[in-house]
Amino acid sequence: MASCAEPSEPSAPLPAGVPPLEDFEVLDGVEDAEGEEEEEEEEEEEDDLSELPPLEDMGQPPAEEAEQPGALAREFLAAMEPEPAPAPAPEEWLDILGNGLLRKKTLVPGPPGSSRPVKGQVVTVHLQTSLENGTRVQEEPELVFTLGDCDVIQALDLSVPLM
Repeated sequence: MASCAEPSEPSAPLPAGVPPLEDFEVLDGVEDAEGEEEEEEEEEEEDDLSELPPLEDMGQPPAEEAEQPGALAREFLAAMEPEPAPAPAPEEWLDILGNGLLRKKTLVPGPPGSSRPVKGQVVTVHLQTSLENGTRVQEEPELVFTLGDCDVIQALDLSVPLM
């Protein structure tokens, strides 16, 4: 019986650019692939490590720190935690756009470590809109909306994520 790689008789001429089948070798399954893997492992073992820089001795931590369970984890978390931004004074207005047209004032700061609102989150705000001369235009003591859905004026979608 003839194998797939060796046709019994050439039935048709090969298209241009296709090499004849005699140039190819048929592999017998997994055995050859395993042999190649063994050769790769031998090459890895032969790698020259003399070009690598020497390892640095970081020293042993003091015995006090090593004995405290979770000390390393607490130190890591403290290093990864971003520094809290200084909270503005309660009477201070923050200029959102930088041109004085949109300002916000934080009345009650959030608890330490709390995150800012994100798009898609339902938020509740106390909204007061006023003109430059101080004339109050609108006041909503509990305005509830989904952030980023354009349910409210664009100024709220811009300023609430900064709270």
